[in-house]
Amino acid sequence: MFISQFSVEDWQGNQNNGSVQPVRGWQEIEAAINQLDGYHKTLVTLETDSETHMAVGGGKGKYVVYLTFDNEQFHYIIEPSKSDEDENLTVRAYRIYEGGIRQKVETKENIGKMVIINVETAEYEVDETGLKAAKNLQAKSPYARLFGIRIGYNVAASFGGVMERVSNDFRYCD
Repeated sequence: MFISQFSVEDWQGNQNNGSVQPVRGWQEIEAAINQLDGYHKTLVTLETDSETHMAVGGGKGKYVVYLTFDNEQFHYIIEPSKSDEDENLTVRAYRIYEGGIRQKVETKENIGKMVIINVETAEYEVDETGLKAAKNLQAKSPYARLFGIRIGYNVAASFGGVMERVSNDFRYCD
C-alpha cells in the first residue's frame, strides 16, 4: 500500500480541526499515532490515491486499526483471543439500543449527539461528544463496558468518509 498522505483528527468539542498532510517519512506518521490521546486527537488515517486506506484510532495504549480496499468492506485488526467477546459486546449494545433506548433518545434535539450505553446494566446517558456521558457511567461502575452510538447516524465517527443519516426504519441489529 503506497501512502500518499495522512490525516489526523483533532476534535475541539464537536468540531474536527484536523489536517491532511503529505507523507514525507514514516517518522511523522509514527509521531502522529503516538500523539493520539483518545480525547482530542482520536484518529490517524493513512491514505492512498484510491479508496484504499488504513486508520488507527484511540490512544493511551488502546487502539482500533482497520484497513479497507474499497471503502465498503472493512478489515479490523483485533486481538484474536477477544474477537468473539468484542463482537458480542457490539451486538448486545445494539440490541439494548433497539430494545427501548432508541425510542427515548432519537428526538430532533438529540440527532447527532452520542448515547453511551453500559452494556452490563443497560444504563445510558446522552451528550454532545459522549465523553461526559462515559465519565458519568464509569463513575457509577468503574469497570463498566461502554458502547457509543451517534444518534440518528449509521456510524459514531467518520474515518475519512461520510456519516449518513439513517431513516426511522433503519435497524442496527435484528
